[in-house]
Amino acid sequence: MWSYILRRVLQALVFIFLISVLIFSMIHIVPGDPVLTILGDEGASQEKIQALRTALKLDRPLPVQFFDWIGAVVRGDLGESLISGRSITPDILTRLPRTFELIFLAIILSLLVGIPLGILAAVRRNHALDWLISLSAMLGLSTPVFVTGTLLTLLFSLRLQWFPSTGYVSFQEDPLAHLQRLILPSISLATTTSAIVMRMMRSSVLEVISLDYIRTSRAKGLNQAVTLYKHVLRNAVIPVVAIIGVQVSTLIGGTVLIEYIFNWPGLSSMLIKAISQRDYPTVQGVVLFISSLVIFINLLVDLSYGMLDPRVRYT
Repeated sequence: MWSYILRRVLQALVFIFLISVLIFSMIHIVPGDPVLTILGDEGASQEKIQALRTALKLDRPLPVQFFDWIGAVVRGDLGESLISGRSITPDILTRLPRTFELIFLAIILSLLVGIPLGILAAVRRNHALDWLISLSAMLGLSTPVFVTGTLLTLLFSLRLQWFPSTGYVSFQEDPLAHLQRLILPSISLATTTSAIVMRMMRSSVLEVISLDYIRTSRAKGLNQAVTLYKHVLRNAVIPVVAIIGVQVSTLIGGTVLIEYIFNWPGLSSMLIKAISQRDYPTVQGVVLFISSLVIFINLLVDLSYGMLDPRVRYT
């Protein structure tokens, strides 16, 4: 088990380094000059432009800039914003819980909805209930998150007025108002993921049910409910655990639109603002942080996958 953990950790570190190289390269390929963004396109002399570029260390060779940046990242310093001059790390740590709230609640909702409905669809295969659940899953997969978010806002905020449409209130300031503003964006994110979990759970349960040892347990007269929950679910849930790790990156991508629609001040809104301002250090820091977070979550999923299925440790 320890060798399996060590291999996965080393792979994660290699992936983080390769992603940092890719992020740094792509940021410097994108058109636009942050110095001109700061000074303005008009009225900036070449002397001022060069002086600011020197002060920001943008005139140094790219390999030198890269290793200076990586060295600072290893120390926990993601740099300073070119626009505000503030340190990037505290801003990321302030916004991270807000984005993570959306993702965590969306995953919980997806599991609470997708797993029971997937099991029910598998048990009632080819019945009307199975077709209804499969149809709802297809609808969830085919509807983009921004469409779901907009429809939920129109229905539950503007028409029924059950929840606020936009805005953010901290939990410490008003817990109830915070939860009210958290529900709609989380449901919007969970719609697609719950449909994926539902379909995966249905397929996995059907596959396990058809195995020989399940048929043998039934032939010996073991209760169907006991067979399902004691023998089927433990093996059927393994692919669902794996797919959740993949869906985390999808949910993080989905928060870009959801945070914009619901005016939720998370990491994605910070990233969009930094891109529009050509704030290279902030873009680099946020993207590297999000990428590392996704890799870390997938690492945890791989380790849990190895605990659930010992065969994986030897692959």
